[in-house]
Amino acid sequence: MSDFSFTSRDSFQRLSQEKIQDAILLLERERFSNAYYLAGYAIETALKATLCKKFFAECLPDRKFVQSVYSHDLQALMRLANLSDALDESTKLDPNLAGNWSTVLQWSEASRYEIMNALEAIDMVDAVADPIHGVLRWLKQHW
Repeated sequence: MSDFSFTSRDSFQRLSQEKIQDAILLLERERFSNAYYLAGYAIETALKATLCKKFFAECLPDRKFVQSVYSHDLQALMRLANLSDALDESTKLDPNLAGNWSTVLQWSEASRYEIMNALEAIDMVDAVADPIHGVLRWLKQHW
């Protein structure tokens, strides 16, 4: 039995999908705070799915890098995934994606302790789940 636990890239991808689906259901049931939180969490897990590509079997990664991957800071995770430049280019071409990324950046792990209103939750879920300009749709192209 291994002393290590891990979450696979596929698991993070599935988690991301489940979190946004749950966020949509919660939004429909007017559970705004939890819908908001889970929508942001869908982005965090999508970024971590992307980061999984940086790990290779039988290689010991840099300790600082590994520790930084456990962050909940979406902008930091975007940088770690080396997607910042690609996102900058995409947001220049798609102002709606830029607005959605700006909305998503309002999320933090501490959001789970906040009470969100309907507008905040709708904006967050839409920013993540928009089928054309959504942040999750954009991240799926890179995971």
